[in-house]
Amino acid sequence: MTQTTLERGPVRELLRSTTWLNLILSIQLVVGLAYAYVTGDIGSRLSHFVIPFVWLTVSAWVIWHTRPTPTRRLFHIGSALIAVVYQN
Repeated sequence: MTQTTLERGPVRELLRSTTWLNLILSIQLVVGLAYAYVTGDIGSRLSHFVIPFVWLTVSAWVIWHTRPTPTRRLFHIGSALIAVVYQN
């Protein structure tokens, strides 16, 4: 019996991780709306309430699935130096 394309390799992993992403977003949305209902504070716009959850979750998903190319050590040092200077 042959496997369909969705049951093999990278596509399967992408579907699995996307399902988890959607589940996490759904849970965050339900918890956030429950909090807004209980406290009565939904803010001036719903988008201000929901966007941070979506932004953080999708950012974590992208970081998890990104495989960066190796760079020279000089770039790492330069990046760290820029971050330190920016903080001061």
